[in-house]
Amino acid sequence: MKEMPEEEFREYKRLFIKTLNELEVSNKELVNRITKLEVQLSFIKGKSVAYSSAVAIGISILIKLLF
Repeated sequence: MKEMPEEEFREYKRLFIKTLNELEVSNKELVNRITKLEVQLSFIKGKSVAYSSAVAIGISILIKLLF
């Protein structure tokens, strides 16, 4: 098997490391986006729970007023 010239090896190594770094940045961006989505979903879930609770309280007050 023929050995690769040192200069060519360094270039491949540099490109490989560059690609790994770009993938790491992409992964961090994905994690940040997922975290933001999770925060938004928990906020929406909290709002819907609060809305449901408010409706339930309103209905119970109406029932008490009517009977």
